[in-house]
Amino acid sequence: MPGRVYLALLEVANGQYGYVTADDAREHCVDPTQLRLMHHRGQLDRVGHGLYRFPVVPSTPLDQYMEAVLWARTDAVLGHETALDLYGLCDINPERIHLTVPAAYRLRREAPRAYRLHPRDVEPGEVTCTKASPSSP
Repeated sequence: MPGRVYLALLEVANGQYGYVTADDAREHCVDPTQLRLMHHRGQLDRVGHGLYRFPVVPSTPLDQYMEAVLWARTDAVLGHETALDLYGLCDINPERIHLTVPAAYRLRREAPRAYRLHPRDVEPGEVTCTKASPSSP
């Protein structure tokens, strides 16, 4: 029987395509060390530094986008060709996932080759959807 911490984090992960971050844990008064322990017990898959996925949450084709946005650890949004493809506004198949990050964002680690970062401040009115859950249209 899963415990209180597992269930609290699973609820967060259900709204994020199965992903949970160390920041999510802190927001729910859970020590992020618990994520590492849950990974070692086989309850979570480690995707990246501070980024985990619950394997009990079914995968979807949109998982890669949520993983990219959460990987940035900032207010990143999908943009450029990725957004066009996601909304079906063109027939291109982008080679990379394009993320728009705040202009002041400073990356202190190497970005995965699959991501292309675009520094630009985005106004809230320019974002059409925030933290969509897998059940959202």
